Amino acid sequence: MEILGELAKSFEKAGMSEKIGSVVLEIKKIAQANKRVVPTGHAAFFLGASYFKEVDKERKKYDAIKLRFPEADLLVLMKKKLKALSKLSKTYDDEIERGVPEWGIAALYEKSTAYETYVSQFRSLKIPSRYKPEEKTEAEAGLKQIDTTQIAPLEKKAQEILSVCAERASQFHVITDYAKKCRDKAKKIEGQFEPTGISPQPSYWSTKGPKEGSVNE
Repeated sequence: MEILGELAKSFEKAGMSEKIGSVVLEIKKIAQANKRVVPTGHAAFFLGASYFKEVDKERKKYDAIKLRFPEADLLVLMKKKLKALSKLSKTYDDEIERGVPEWGIAALYEKSTAYETYVSQFRSLKIPSRYKPEEKTEAEAGLKQIDTTQIAPLEKKAQEILSVCAERASQFHVITDYAKKCRDKAKKIEGQFEPTGISPQPSYWSTKGPKEGSVNE
């Protein structure tokens, strides 16, 4: 598997990206056939990249669920989107637990944006102009209550994930675009983020931060 990883890296350096896919497929077959074989080095990196890319389809399905009025539709759509968020969050957790720092950071960042998407969609809801004054007042009160009990906790969760993302990026010296995004957003949220300076671990890692598999924590 290590040899295949080196081969994929050599193709990348040579600009032969079209050949990387077939090599990664072989790495994946070996990893799936023998769970005791732990990929390391370049093999782990390219395998992690492949698995991370596979999450795109699930993320698109989640993003496609749009919250909207009337209230009956909104409640159904909120429940549907929340269920999709829980499933997607677990998928990102699986990517994090693979132990490849670069893709673990990417998964943490994308997971935080999944939570943010739910929050921003809800807070962007527009009460239909056809509503009578009393109906609008009732709807506004309902939205405010939901925001307090359901949306604010999700917003806090997104911030916690970003904080873990920024800390781990520093801890494992990850300098990818995803790492920069985590740090930049964490600074805006927390006011200031100082790198921890903790030495990185060899190849595999676990966030040891809050478990984000459940949206109801």
